[in-house]
Amino acid sequence: MSVSDGETRRRPDTRWEGAIATAGTRRARHRTNMISPEDVDRVLLQVGKFGRFQFINCLVVNMPIMFSALYSLAYVYTAQDLVYRCLVPECESSSAASAAFSPPWLPTAVPFKAGVPEPCDRFQPLLNATEAVAEAGSCSARFDTVPQRCGQWVYEPGQRSTLVNEWDLTCEDNKWKLSLVGTIGSVGAFISMPVSGFVSDRFGRKTLFVWAWVLASLSGIIQSFSSNFIMFLVFEFCNLFFEAGVYAAGFLLAMEFVGPKQRVLPTTVLSIFYSSGNAVLGGLAYAVRDWRWLLRAIYGGGLLFALPLWFTPESVRWLAAKGRLAEADAIVARVAAINKVAVGETLSSVADRQAGQASKAVGKSGESQEASTLHNLVAVFKSASLMIRFINCCYCWMANTFVYYGLSLNAATLSGDQYVNFILSGLVEIPANMLALWLQEAAGRRGSLAGTLIVAGASCLAFLVIPTDVQWAQILVYMLGKFAITISFCVIYVITAEMFPTNARNSMMSYGSTFGRVGTILAPQTPLLASIDESLPLTLFGVVSLSSGLLALLFPETRGRPLPETTEEAEKMTVVDCKTCLPCTT
Repeated sequence: MSVSDGETRRRPDTRWEGAIATAGTRRARHRTNMISPEDVDRVLLQVGKFGRFQFINCLVVNMPIMFSALYSLAYVYTAQDLVYRCLVPECESSSAASAAFSPPWLPTAVPFKAGVPEPCDRFQPLLNATEAVAEAGSCSARFDTVPQRCGQWVYEPGQRSTLVNEWDLTCEDNKWKLSLVGTIGSVGAFISMPVSGFVSDRFGRKTLFVWAWVLASLSGIIQSFSSNFIMFLVFEFCNLFFEAGVYAAGFLLAMEFVGPKQRVLPTTVLSIFYSSGNAVLGGLAYAVRDWRWLLRAIYGGGLLFALPLWFTPESVRWLAAKGRLAEADAIVARVAAINKVAVGETLSSVADRQAGQASKAVGKSGESQEASTLHNLVAVFKSASLMIRFINCCYCWMANTFVYYGLSLNAATLSGDQYVNFILSGLVEIPANMLALWLQEAAGRRGSLAGTLIVAGASCLAFLVIPTDVQWAQILVYMLGKFAITISFCVIYVITAEMFPTNARNSMMSYGSTFGRVGTILAPQTPLLASIDESLPLTLFGVVSLSSGLLALLFPETRGRPLPETTEEAEKMTVVDCKTCLPCTT
């Protein structure tokens, strides 16, 4: 037999192998279509609602979540403004490091305002002497009263090292650069949202979680070696671009093996860990005053927690959706072994038991469901009442993120110890997260959302009328505002999920949270307003929060009501059931 004859006879076999492989793929997809979310929940409940594995898994996932708060707000201290004055070469050494900040001759060479030297102006010299410094600390040079801009600065001793004294980002001409650091990171997070969602759905929750965390950590470490401001900005963008998807992926992995009735606990713990990260950042910044070493401590410490993540199992739900039932069953078996329980039913057995249904019917069902989702989404935007509700919801999301991050950033600028104030602003979120659970049931979703937004806004405005010498009252009112906006942030997630129809619910949540990112982009720019008038940032926070709280009263009350399945049911939610909901309107 010739070689060509052999090849001719083998070609049909190759085609049959391709057909068999295709049929096998179709059967795998068919078996996957047989698995419903209820089937996955039933199989997962066999491993226990909250056992030893769930505890360890939540701890492993929550540590990066805590550090993600440090990643997000590290620029509060790396790009912090400093106190400085003009260097006067006629009266002091040209080396700013060796110059005294407040020598006796300073009022003759630099204009003062409210007892403080102007940071960017000095008086023009009358003499051309460049080194006229007396041994007694006096200055023999003479100056006119005409101010002029300076090109060198002396920084007040005892301050931390930031970008300001690293690259002389001083005066009004450079203020925008310091604000740009926070904004560029928020833009990176904004762009990352659809990308991280795609990666999570395509490659898995664990894959996104681990690699995003590793890349964000490595990016931050490289950023600490920045040789110029542009390099710093590039890696600031990369840090938040990679980190943005960590919270959502971590949330899903933490909830994966927890029973439906026990999910409130790990959700609250997740929020507490994130809030604790703000407090940890304040303490770490107090201990490490150099911005380069601060970044290395933050991102290097965060990178260490990437090691346990390699042992975190992939999402069983994602594996089931991808048809990888054998891998999902292996994970369930491993979790059951750690919790010392027996598993009687597997996803493979469920799929085999239900595989008798016609694949054609399944395909039609899937197409029908997809068409229904698209139709319901279009119906939401066609409904005038739901469209108004959606626009209002987006504004509330923006108000929450804007005020929450704005108060977090400005906590370091309050009178008193900046580190203590920043730590308090993080710690106050912990009881707020706990109270949010009770308040949503006691006052309802709408009442608690509107009430906390109004309290937060009123606190911001009240802060402005308290005398500056009553420091404790200012800090108390400020922390009350942070406490209230934290509760509001918890409630906005719940009410958004409960007032839109099922097939459009995830989309509405995604659109709302995406629009909320506008607030995180705008918040770092508020210090620029303070250069015009110190009261402007808190005034803006107060007005936005108050207006959002009043508009939140237009939302339907969703407490105690079944989730709307259709657009018509969502529209009818404007009529409130007075027996179960507070407050009552018709």
